[in-house]
Amino acid sequence: MQYGFMKPRVKTSFAAIAVLGVLFFAFVCRFWGLSRFNEPVFDEIYFATYGYDYLKGIEFFDVHPPLGKYIIAIGLWIFQFLPLQQSGGGTEGVASISAFGYRWIGAAFGTLIPLWVGILAYKIGHRVSFGVIAGMLTALDGLLLVESRYALINTYLLTFGLLGLICFLMAVDRRHGRIFWLILAGIGFGACWSVKWNGLGFLLAVYGFYGLALLLSWIAPKAMHDPDSSVEANPLTPLYPPIEPSLSDIEATDEPEITSDTTSNASVKQGIFTKFSQKRTARIPANNSLRGAARIPLPLFALTLAIVPAIVYRLSWVYHLKIAPSYGFWEMQKQILGYHSQVGGNIGETHPYCSPWYSWPWMIRPVGYYFQSWQEGAKTTVLDVHAFGTPILWWFSTLAIFGTLIIVALWLWRIGRDDRLRQFHLVAAVHLVSPINLSVGSFIAIGYAANFLPWMLVSRCTYIYHYMGASLFSFLALAWVLDRVWQRPELQLRAIAPTVILICFAAFLFWSPIFLGLPLSREAFELRMWMSSWY
Repeated sequence: MQYGFMKPRVKTSFAAIAVLGVLFFAFVCRFWGLSRFNEPVFDEIYFATYGYDYLKGIEFFDVHPPLGKYIIAIGLWIFQFLPLQQSGGGTEGVASISAFGYRWIGAAFGTLIPLWVGILAYKIGHRVSFGVIAGMLTALDGLLLVESRYALINTYLLTFGLLGLICFLMAVDRRHGRIFWLILAGIGFGACWSVKWNGLGFLLAVYGFYGLALLLSWIAPKAMHDPDSSVEANPLTPLYPPIEPSLSDIEATDEPEITSDTTSNASVKQGIFTKFSQKRTARIPANNSLRGAARIPLPLFALTLAIVPAIVYRLSWVYHLKIAPSYGFWEMQKQILGYHSQVGGNIGETHPYCSPWYSWPWMIRPVGYYFQSWQEGAKTTVLDVHAFGTPILWWFSTLAIFGTLIIVALWLWRIGRDDRLRQFHLVAAVHLVSPINLSVGSFIAIGYAANFLPWMLVSRCTYIYHYMGASLFSFLALAWVLDRVWQRPELQLRAIAPTVILICFAAFLFWSPIFLGLPLSREAFELRMWMSSWY
């Protein structure tokens, strides 16, 4: 079969099956044994309790905005009407309710996060395979799995941040209906901010991408507006692999009529496909999202992506201030800021699982959520739950995102000097991924930096789950590299992509007892603790 030549229906069917498979896998992992520990675990003693208090109208004080706990309260309210009633491990409050009641809605949100990441990848790369690979990798992340299985609020932050980014890219890709999608993006970012303040990292990513688009329009107008500057010079490594021609495209060509002879038919079809794919490749702009973002007027951008998020954030406090009138809105912001300013630094005396920001990409210090062990004769059994990214996946992703950051930085430096995209074949020499699309690479790099680098300025105790927003962009970077490898004509190079995915899947299975809290012998538990800092 000729490289890139696959019937559209086959491609669509394969993509649909892959997406459904990823969602089913994510659903099973998140809901299987969801109430295994039928009591509040780790920060559930706060968030599940606060959700219960919202449901009952009980006043309390929290150091985060209220939206995440509202969602837990909604989950508890819906649970009342489900035929799943079961008592919890406690006698009063949220502890008297089955753990499934305050966990199921977070598991539902977490199930869909691989789908949102896949859609985001498709919107920035315009390749179904890129989206499918990104969704697969996200579904294999252990930290996201653990956070989704408990009544915690990071999954809500990620969901609203991703939806905001998707809506922003929907606005970027079209001229009509742009205001509608920008308003939806503003609502998404406002909701993300209303879960935790660090949700502003997703909004900061959009600001950075929009600023880059405006800057390139000013310093590199040819790169932004010259159609020829987006075409890859080497036809053997196009920015986008050949696209399957539709029937109307084939009919529009001037090729000779196809005869009944099998050989002639194959030759003619191949000629039609080659001619069409070359034309279509030349017409696909390499910096489409950057161009689209640069077309958004600054006043419209400010109205929808600065004022709208602020309005949503303010509205999210209405119910909280109604049941907890001790502090007004601005006083609550001061109290929250004061709390985070007074928390100790990243030392063991503050909390045993504190970890500095620069250790997160390498997963040096995960967080223990639950631990229990017992002795039966000479055998020790361990139940352990760690907020624990899948190690191999994280290490591959870290290498991919660091490489993307370097490449994008070199691209931007060259753009400032040469004002021409056609000269940027910085990766082609390694014959692995071909030149990464500037728009995709810059979106991923800026998104990662916006969600990661601000933590350099935070002096309080931080934890590895604060890296979750940035980690999604590292998965996107790895997915982009694997997708570029998958599009290569060399079979040996194409095999790299499924091999890496299978290795990540094997690593996920190996560490899954720690993600899911399954019983392990002491020896099996020790086998999975590769670093002393993981305990």
